[in-house]
Formats: sequence, C-alpha cells, structure tokens
Amino acid sequence: MPTEKQIARILDALRGMAFSSKFHNFKIGFTSGPAERRAREYRGKGFSHLVLLADKMSATDALMLEERLLRALTINKKSVLYRKWNVTQKDKPYSQSRGGLSNNGFLPVHSVYVAWCDRP
Repeated sequence: MPTEKQIARILDALRGMAFSSKFHNFKIGFTSGPAERRAREYRGKGFSHLVLLADKMSATDALMLEERLLRALTINKKSVLYRKWNVTQKDKPYSQSRGGLSNNGFLPVHSVYVAWCDRP
C-alpha cells in the first residue's frame, strides 16, 4: 500500500519537474510490462520521455498509487502541475484500468510512471 510519505515524495518530484520548460503534456499511468516497451509506445505518440515513479509493486498497490496521484493533481487547478497535465487525462474522471494485465496481480512487477513531451 502506498504511504502518505511516498505519495508526497512523488508529488514533490513532479512539481519540480513541472517547473522545467521542457516538461509538457504529461501523463501518469500504470503498467505491468517492461518500462522500455511502454516508453516506445509513448514515443510513437509524441511523448519524448518516460520515468518510473514507483516500481516492483502489486497491481493493487500500483493502481492505488496511480489513483492517489491523479486525484492529487485535481486539488489545485491553478497549479503548474495541473496546467501541464495532459488535457485528455485531466478532464476525465479517474477510471482504473489494468490494461492487458495477464500476469498474477499479486506479483511485484507493476509500476507507475510519468510520460511527458519536450514541447507544448
């Protein structure tokens, strides 16, 4: 289960990244596959970077962390994080998705990531 300290640490890191002029249109997501494969998928969609925020989690914990982070982004709609958040993600209510999860959800192979573009 993600702790308040872990969530605060990740949000602080995201806030720091958001002040960069090279951090735009970011998305937060869940994956059970290799990060490099997910990064290739995102590069094909115009996202130039992908970094794991948390790794080696159960599916339940990773999905809970993803939800907590996404909900935290909506608290202050004037914040730099909210302004740089991907418009297709921020205007939708959170919907938990395990994607094509085919492995055991209890195995610690799940990650939460942030992907972003270099330019607006």
